[in-house]
Formats: sequence, structure tokens, C-alpha cells
Amino acid sequence: PLQRAVELFDRGIELRAGGHYREALEVWERAVELAPDNRVYEANLGRLRAQLDNLRLAERQLADWNADDDSTSEP
Repeated sequence: PLQRAVELFDRGIELRAGGHYREALEVWERAVELAPDNRVYEANLGRLRAQLDNLRLAERQLADWNADDDSTSEP
């Protein structure tokens, strides 16, 4: 299981570098399940979760701003 965790973590690094954040999150979650005491895996997983939360918030704010612009623009 530990070797598989290493492989999954490495795959997550590749996915994240390629901009595939949600896929990286899933792979890292599996790595942490296989190696729950690995603090490096847990730290990276926590950082990625926080970054995804920030990204979702920014996307919502942008959508709200665009909606405000659409409602205030003249026909």
C-alpha cells in the first residue's frame, strides 16, 4: 500500500502541474487513505483543498460581478 501511495502522490503532482486540480485532489485523497500518517501528503492535500475553495469563491464573485454588469448595462 505504501508504494501505491507514492505512485498516487506522484500522479497527483503531475495532474496538479497540468492544471487538473480536481483530479489531483481525488488522487491525493486516495494516497492519504493508503498512508494516513504521511504528513507531506496531508499537507499538500490541505493546501490543494484550500486553493480549490479559493478558486470556487473567486469564480462565484466573478459571476456575481458579471451579473451586476449585465443588469446595469443599457440596452
